[in-house]
Amino acid sequence: MKHEIHSLTGLRGIAAFYVMIFHFMNGFFIKNYQTFPTALNLFFKNTISHGYLSVDIFFMLSSFVLCLRYQNEFKNKMEINSYQNFMKRRFKRIYPVYFICIIFTMLVFKNFSIYNFIFESLLLNAYTDINLYNYNIATWSLSIEWTIYLIFPFILFVLQKFSKIFLITLLIVSFWILYHIQFLSVSIFNFRLMAISKIEPTYNLNIHFGFLALLRALISYFLGYLIFKYHKFFNHKIIFILSIILIIPVVFYNVNDVFIIILFMFFFAGLLKENFISKFLQSPPLIYLGKISYSLYLFHVVIISIVRQYSLNSNFKVDTLSFFTVPVILSLLFAVLSYELFEKRLTKILFQVK
Repeated sequence: MKHEIHSLTGLRGIAAFYVMIFHFMNGFFIKNYQTFPTALNLFFKNTISHGYLSVDIFFMLSSFVLCLRYQNEFKNKMEINSYQNFMKRRFKRIYPVYFICIIFTMLVFKNFSIYNFIFESLLLNAYTDINLYNYNIATWSLSIEWTIYLIFPFILFVLQKFSKIFLITLLIVSFWILYHIQFLSVSIFNFRLMAISKIEPTYNLNIHFGFLALLRALISYFLGYLIFKYHKFFNHKIIFILSIILIIPVVFYNVNDVFIIILFMFFFAGLLKENFISKFLQSPPLIYLGKISYSLYLFHVVIISIVRQYSLNSNFKVDTLSFFTVPVILSLLFAVLSYELFEKRLTKILFQVK
């Protein structure tokens, strides 16, 4: 199987766009969906409001791609050189643009803080109180993902030793954990007060603090591994069609997030075969959207916050179509600039990444 699967690149683009719409709608526009016709009301309430689960798609995709790339390298042995090369590649991939995003956010909002800068630069923001006051809350997932990168080679090495029966048992346990962590409070360390802060349960999987966020991501990585390992079973045509049909309850009923994660899992696996959806996701616009998805994810919350702040100091009303379209267009344009200038060029200049 080739390392780049274009349908998955397109899926990454759709996921980034989905989470952007969620952050905009949930933050500033979703209060107006009650005025829409019933069908649209249900769509916004039950579909857009689950946009935070796009991050779980990112985690599954990352796991799948890393398994595809490193399955043999970490199959029978763990070598220091292989581990170092893996970490260097991951650092080069995510850190330069991430650091630029930190600086950009601080300059735009003029809120430089040594405390925030240190923990964000060290990718520890998801484990502290920073995200409670952060202008770019989306960066929590980078903090969590970097933690997983540190242990991923070991995870891959161990998982490949397990039997099918053990993996099935672990899958059942994982879904059980996913369901129950929705109802747990989150503990994070507040370095300003040198104390533990408690965050109330979310009652969904929109968990982006501390150990529970890490657990959420680890389970998504595990699901990505299972898709990689057993995609011939998961992407059966009937199962793929069934996963599409079962999306309907998501639109019209408030189902639990674990059910949606299961649908995502089978839908993702189904894209590994040639079908009408995978062909659609391989279209040039969606592939390019997938290529800029990292920059889009990193910067969209900042752009939305800028537009919101501007609206508070002008006649730019928040209940207009313009307020909906402007930040979306600006986020896409900024993502293109970031991808073309930073991801493609600056990173290669700094690190000579091929």
